[in-house]
Amino acid sequence: MAGEVCEMRRPFYFVLIFLFLTTLNSRHQECFAGQAPKADSLSGDLDSRDIVSIEELKELMNKKANILLFDARGKVAYDQGHIEGATLPMPLVYYQEKQLLAAGVIGKPFDVDALLSDKMKDTPKEALIATYCNNNCSASANLLRRLQRLGFTSVRSMEEGYQAWEKAGHPVVIGAPRLASEALQEN
Repeated sequence: MAGEVCEMRRPFYFVLIFLFLTTLNSRHQECFAGQAPKADSLSGDLDSRDIVSIEELKELMNKKANILLFDARGKVAYDQGHIEGATLPMPLVYYQEKQLLAAGVIGKPFDVDALLSDKMKDTPKEALIATYCNNNCSASANLLRRLQRLGFTSVRSMEEGYQAWEKAGHPVVIGAPRLASEALQEN
C-alpha cells in the first residue's frame, strides 16, 4: 500500500519540479540544442548559399512563399518574442526535458538529431526552410547544418538575428509557441 502511494506521488513531484524549473529559468535565453552563443563544429563558416538576409526573408514572406521558419533560440526566448510565423524546431517535450536535464533531475541526455528527424519526417526534403537566432549566436547555423544532414536541400540561415529583424520594424509576436506541424498545415 505504501508503495502504491509513493508511485502515485511520482507524477505529482515531476510536475512540481518542472514548474519550479520553468519559473527559475524564465529569464534565461537558451539556444537550440543547448548551444552557447559561440561557434561550434556544426556551424562552421556558412557560405552565401546558406544565408538569407532580413530583406530577402521579408520579401519571401510578403510573397506568401511556402516557407517554414524556425526560431533556433529556444522556448523561453521564443515566448518573449519571435518573428511572426516562426515555430520552434523541436517538440515541446524537448524543451521541458532540457530544463530537467540541466537541473540534474534526469540524467540521460536525449538524441537531438533523432528528435529533429522525427519532427521533420513528414516535411518534404525540398521544403524551403529558414532559421534564425539571436545576434552573435550559432544556434541558427547549427540547426541549418542538422537539417542539411537530414537531407533538406533548401535551408537558409538569416544572417542577422531576431533583434535586427525587430529593429527593422518587421512583425514580431509575443506568446506561446506554435508547433511546426501547425505551420505546415496552414500552408
